Amino acid sequence: MNDYSAHEALHTASVLMDCYGSHVGEHPWVEANPEIAAKVETAMEAMMEVYQTIGRVHLVGKT
Repeated sequence: MNDYSAHEALHTASVLMDCYGSHVGEHPWVEANPEIAAKVETAMEAMMEVYQTIGRVHLVGKT
């Protein structure tokens, strides 16, 4: 593995967050169901944490 592998993981995490957020999080049925919407929000927060951790390790070199 090389530095590009980390960049690829960072990019993939970003794409997946965008796709999940727009296709699931913004779906009218999900938005109309607060219990489901809350779980989607929790999932999005976890995805963001993964994205930020990858970025921090890759770009800054900190864990």
